[in-house]
Amino acid sequence: MTYRQIRFFLICLFAIIVLAPMTHADMVPPTLTYVYFDQGGIPFNGSVNFTVTCYGYPMGIPPITLAPGSYEPKPIYKYSVNYTGYGSPDYHQTYLQYTHIDSCELDGLVNNQNFTIKNLTLRTLVSRRDLVLERVPRDFGSLRKYYYATPEYVSCRYFEEKRAAQWDTYSLNFSKKNSTFFVSTVLQFPGRKLLYGDKSSRRVSINRSDIDMNLDGYVAYLETCRANMDPSCPGWIAEGRSLKSSTMYRTLNQNATHIKEHPCDTFLLEADPSLILPFNDTEVLGHHCIEASGGDFVPCNFTAMIEESRFTIPPDVDLGNTNSKTGILLPGPAGNATAYRSPVESLFCSVLSRFGISCDNV
Repeated sequence: MTYRQIRFFLICLFAIIVLAPMTHADMVPPTLTYVYFDQGGIPFNGSVNFTVTCYGYPMGIPPITLAPGSYEPKPIYKYSVNYTGYGSPDYHQTYLQYTHIDSCELDGLVNNQNFTIKNLTLRTLVSRRDLVLERVPRDFGSLRKYYYATPEYVSCRYFEEKRAAQWDTYSLNFSKKNSTFFVSTVLQFPGRKLLYGDKSSRRVSINRSDIDMNLDGYVAYLETCRANMDPSCPGWIAEGRSLKSSTMYRTLNQNATHIKEHPCDTFLLEADPSLILPFNDTEVLGHHCIEASGGDFVPCNFTAMIEESRFTIPPDVDLGNTNSKTGILLPGPAGNATAYRSPVESLFCSVLSRFGISCDNV
């Protein structure tokens, strides 16, 4: 082997070692952000063009930490938004792994006036953040629909595919009532407002050797068992009622041919199509998207996180007649964190740790 060949081989090996964790471990969670501006406590429904710029340094791979004063903060994260009213949506990506941020500032233009909000932190840029639970896509001709990977579905798939002798799933309670917790897990079904998960989740450990039945029998068991009562029964409970009994959201049950070929899909619950973001990238920033439990691929345009950003326009800015005190006030998501963490949640918790925030304390 020549020197040039050896050098090429070493470069390729280095690239595999360094880039593999970036492309496979660091999945980019697609984010839907609702933005709220006010002035003097009054919601602002006019138009604002603004840019947020954050300063810090790249931490590199593996990440390094620099001592304060040993570096000059430089622009390292930036996004721009055209705000169109109180609670208007935005779709910028919030991929901040391997990035240290000291402070941020917002430069805005409203009513032909410039204004600046300085000394923002990552915690004040995002006033709350909710995690949308795992979904899986299903294609029917040219129609694609999305469904939540329920605990029953996850457990059924493990049993069907014989991938493990033992696996973990969970039961979890949901409520219509939101709370002041910074992070929650949320569900949203067609025509229904968000449901918020609470902290009283229960991990369910299942041994294949304890299941003395075939797949049809296990499906029948999952249909009838009572989550939170049977220690081997996973599931979601909403307002005291098992969500698997909500037949209006189990739309795949209406397709007998599909269920015969994919019996575990009987436990999939339809997700609200409003969670689809208006872009069709299969990958964002060169990183892989999300793989749900059961090995099903979730494309990058399906919301993984719902964020809320709130800003106050300085009092010396004259809004003139551009402000409307009426209009729809969109409540930001709120709820409770749960003990169970999906791959998306685990990624998000690792991002939170960069900000000094623990998922166990929010």
